[in-house]
Amino acid sequence: MFDLPLFPLQLVLFPLQSLALHIFEERYKEMINHCIATDSPFGIVLLEQGAAEEGRSRVEAKPTVVGTTAAITQVQHLPEGRMNIIVVGRERFRVSEFKYGQPYLVGSVEAAPMLHPGQYVRQESIDGLQQGITRYLKVLEGAGRIQPGARRLPNDPLTLSSLAAGILHDINVTQRQALLEADNLQVMIDDLRSLYRREIVLLEAMLAEPQDDHLGPFSPN
Repeated sequence: MFDLPLFPLQLVLFPLQSLALHIFEERYKEMINHCIATDSPFGIVLLEQGAAEEGRSRVEAKPTVVGTTAAITQVQHLPEGRMNIIVVGRERFRVSEFKYGQPYLVGSVEAAPMLHPGQYVRQESIDGLQQGITRYLKVLEGAGRIQPGARRLPNDPLTLSSLAAGILHDINVTQRQALLEADNLQVMIDDLRSLYRREIVLLEAMLAEPQDDHLGPFSPN
């Protein structure tokens, strides 16, 4: 168990994913400067919808208890102490207690790795997710939403699952948080395969609908 500065945001960070952040609030400038000075990470947790509405205090915010540690890899210092930073997700954690005694939120946390020593992910699950990603991207290419091109997918299950979660743009933060909170990496990959199957069906059905730009004659009424 250890104390970790927390940054509640309306997004979900997965291990190995990169994220760009603009730091402008005083409390978070203080937090990030502390992390830079001590070469230590902070944690990103999902802030539940509505908790960031104007007029609500920080204590009333309801961050989730499962998040991901974020290591700062790049910093651009700006006027007035503002910063642009790049972080990379490292490890999943679970909060046992939120502490509100500092300007920024702190959690008493413990590591909650997606894959424990001795655990493994079935190869057929890895193959199935790779196939789902490939088909999904092909559908997007056919719709002109992304540029065509050969893409080599990773075989490492943690890298693959993080990539897969990032590619799916049409799932909401609640679904992303559910993926992050999966019991283990095998469950997360199986859940991702189900999401990809659903999204492919929805995309193909949408693209199959006739796009009729001619509305026909209007009624004089």
